[in-house]
Amino acid sequence: MRILIIDTSRQFMASVRRQLASGMPDVEVTEYDADERRLPGLDFDWLLYDVVVIAYELGEESAGLTWLK
Repeated sequence: MRILIIDTSRQFMASVRRQLASGMPDVEVTEYDADERRLPGLDFDWLLYDVVVIAYELGEESAGLTWLK
């Protein structure tokens, strides 16, 4: 299973990665730092992931649900 974690906290993403890995040894986790990388472009391939874990608040610029639109 491939999981994408989008957040502004590297600590939170690392914690989620560790928790997932402990219960799902075959999981592939990609961390996406929203502060550093900003909103993905239209060419971002969301279909590469089976699950997206996204923070509700991603700084002052936008909310996680906005990203999914």
